[in-house]
Amino acid sequence: MRSSGRFRYRSLGYLFLGLGAVGFVVSIIFGTPAILAPSFAAFLIGVLLAYLSLMPTVPSQLVAGALMPTMNNLEALFKNLQVNDYATYVGPRDRNKLTSLRVFIPLSSDANSKLPKSKITDKILITLDNRGVNGLLLDPPGSGLLVMLERESGQDVGSVELSGLQEALDNGIVKSLELASSLHLTFEDSKAHLVVEGDALWELTRELAEKAPIICERVGCPICSLVACALTKSSHRAVKFQGAKHYDGKHKSSYELIG
Repeated sequence: MRSSGRFRYRSLGYLFLGLGAVGFVVSIIFGTPAILAPSFAAFLIGVLLAYLSLMPTVPSQLVAGALMPTMNNLEALFKNLQVNDYATYVGPRDRNKLTSLRVFIPLSSDANSKLPKSKITDKILITLDNRGVNGLLLDPPGSGLLVMLERESGQDVGSVELSGLQEALDNGIVKSLELASSLHLTFEDSKAHLVVEGDALWELTRELAEKAPIICERVGCPICSLVACALTKSSHRAVKFQGAKHYDGKHKSSYELIG
């Protein structure tokens, strides 16, 4: 729930609380029982709205419980395919015929030799930019969050210069989506470094780090992947994920801008 949304819920809750209290007092003073029931109902609605304004939109444990089975299956797939290199995020470009952000996950030569040729399709297994490395081309874990961020903040990340991306992500992740309490994105030549604190989805992140380390460290958890997507879209360049660490509600990840 965004800050503005919380404020509206809280303000409306206080309004109902006030109306309920006034109605209750009036019904007692003037002896009008007919006003008592709707006044009590207004008071309860006010309490509910005020309470909801203080809660996160979705409990972190609920998100983790819903998503972890799918993430565990994906982790098992990556393990069977011997994924041991970092993923590369690629944006829509004419030469790679992509229409949306994707993440390229390279496979080892041993994994390539074991794949059944009859099941290989260009939509799943590709060679990135003719580099001779086959891999999986998938939707990034953070692509959905990027869409939400742009919608809630009202800003297209593709129109943001890299110099302004820190502010755009802070407005989107911290203030609009309220996924974290603070975010710091720094640049050093072609490298970018991210530190996120106060993760609102920490239960999911913690379980991912423990049970799906390949996803977390090679591709990126949803928040680290969201930033990789934003870097790709803002820079109009491919972005190679360079690993991440997650502890005490913090994310620390690195990226390399390619091309």
